[in-house]
Order: sequence, then structure tokens, then C-alpha cells
Amino acid sequence: MMDTSQDHVAAPAPQPAPVTARKLKAADQIALQKDAAPLPAGATEACPLVKRSVIEARVVGDDGKPLMDVAVQLKKNAGEVLRGKTDLEGVVRFEQLEAGSYQLGLYQLDGDAWELEASEPLAPDRNSSQGEAEWAAPVSAGQVEEFTHRVRQGECTSKLADRYGFFADTVWNWPKNAELKLLREDKNILNPGDEIVIPPKREKAVVVETGMRYQLRRLGIPELLRIRFVEEGVARANIPYLISFQTQQGVVLCNRLGTTDADGVLVESVLPSITFAEVTLTDDLGDEVFQFTIGTIDSIDSDNGVLSRLHNLYFESAQGESGSLEELREAVREFQKFYDMDPTGVADDATRAKLREISLC
Repeated sequence: MMDTSQDHVAAPAPQPAPVTARKLKAADQIALQKDAAPLPAGATEACPLVKRSVIEARVVGDDGKPLMDVAVQLKKNAGEVLRGKTDLEGVVRFEQLEAGSYQLGLYQLDGDAWELEASEPLAPDRNSSQGEAEWAAPVSAGQVEEFTHRVRQGECTSKLADRYGFFADTVWNWPKNAELKLLREDKNILNPGDEIVIPPKREKAVVVETGMRYQLRRLGIPELLRIRFVEEGVARANIPYLISFQTQQGVVLCNRLGTTDADGVLVESVLPSITFAEVTLTDDLGDEVFQFTIGTIDSIDSDNGVLSRLHNLYFESAQGESGSLEELREAVREFQKFYDMDPTGVADDATRAKLREISLC
């Protein structure tokens, strides 16, 4: 009898897929279904944050040092801008920008008061931000018409230019100030009652690119303060000093150390807003303290201007009341005697010229 039996090898029973694999497959299926199915009307779908770019601006003065609290504007188009102010390092960052070109400017200043000095690419770790920038309506430079300012005691062209957002030479060389310029000669020595024309402010912007850092230079800032120290006609040369300043707003600035030059002159960079300085000279005999009010001296063609310079040089008189004609004549006479001039007591052209030479103003 034929044996019809066969050897049957039992196939292994199918095993269930690992739990993790089942979950992944299910997740893939759900994702496919989601992609295929349209969103209900009015529904929104969250999207990942888009990486944005950055533009940095750094504002410095003529001495290359950073300027704080300078208003900077980045313009996207005619109707959208970002605004900020520089920090202690003179830097402001504009973040969350779409890659491309923009316009950068110091919108509170006249166009001639600043310039683009340099640019460089940002390091990759500084050129990254996320989110959307909050654009606002643009701000204009403000004053668009010239006006006349009547000078008060303590004001000079540099202080006024700083107040109104100009480069001092722009104001001083404005055609309508030609007569005043001829009369006073020095832009920073004006008399109370002088009239100076402030020109219209002009807007300016430079084209910039994302991923870059731009250095802008504020022209005419800082100013130079020069004070000459003499004793009995001899320059106090190479004398160490300590100087501190106070602004018109009452802010006291950090002390600085220095040494007078061979002519006894101290030279320091100062902001136009400085109104007061205190200098301590230190020599073998000890310390001497001098205090100066900045920007209050009148022109040398006025009696007050002559007397102020004589007081600064310690040519004083006990004759007459303070500021009187008798006091002026006596102080002038003492000055003329000291410098071997005819002691007439009259501040003639030769006396004024000598006084200007000695006082540096």
C-alpha cells in the first residue's frame, strides 16, 4: 500500500510587530491622512518659527568712542520703521528681519551731522533671531524750516547745534549767519542777545543689508576743551591734573587724569552739554583746585569778555563794584604792567590781542 503521508513542517506563527514599530506606523498613517485631508474652513495650522536676520548699528564720536542714547531708525519702506537707541557700547540691534535691504539713519539729526564710517559682517551667532519685528509708522527729522535763536548767557554755537541736532559748522557756516560769524570770529564765544539762525533739518539714510554691522560717526562730537595754566607769566608745564565735568542736566562725569603740555595747556575731549569743570593740579607743593564755568565767557570785544578773561588769569582789582568800569580799568592796568605795556587802563586793540593770546580765546 502506497504511503501517501508527507512530512509537514509547521511554519512559525506570525509574531506581532514590536510596540514601538506599531506606534510609528500608526503615526505615519495619521500624518498621511492629515496631509490628504483639507483643513476645515477658517481653521489655521501652526508652523515652526522662521529664523530671521539682524542688522546692528554702532554710533561713535570723532574720537572713535561710543555714544550712548542716540536715536537710530531702520526703514523698511515708506510706511514702516523700527526705532531704537544706542546702549553704553553705542550699539543698537534690529532683530527679526527678513533677509534683504533696508535704510538706516539717525533720524533726530540733520543729514550733515553724521556719516557712515565702516561696515562688517556679523558673526553667525549674532545674526540670528526668531519671530516678527514690530514695525511702526516713520518719524521725520522734525524741524523743516529755519528759525532764529536769541543767545542767552552760557550758550554757544556748539551747544545750540547739539541741542537742535546739527553739526556745529553747519550752523556756523549757514549763509544767514555770515554777519554774526564776521563779528564774533569764534563760533563758541557768543554774547547774550546775539541772534543765530538755525537752518532747516535735512533727513538722510544709507542703504544697509541684513547680517551686517554698521558704524556711524557723529560729526563734531566731542569738542575740545583747552585750559592754559600760568603762574607769574610762566607756563605750568608738565603738571599732573585730575579733571571732572558736569553737564547742563547736572550729570557728573567720571574723573580723568592727565598732564599739562609744554605750554601749560590742558586739552580734553568734552560733550557740548558740559557746563562746568573742576581741575586739580598736583605738584611738589600739593594740590590746587580750579573751577571753570564752560561756555559763559563773552566775546573779547565786550567789557564783560575782557574782565572775565582777566579774572581767569587772576588779574583782579578791589577798586569799584564787581563788574564796574572802575574794576575793569584797574584789572586792565595790572595786566598791562605785567606784560610791559603802557598801563593806560584802557582795553585797546593791542591789549585785547595780548589777552586773547594768553587766555587762548
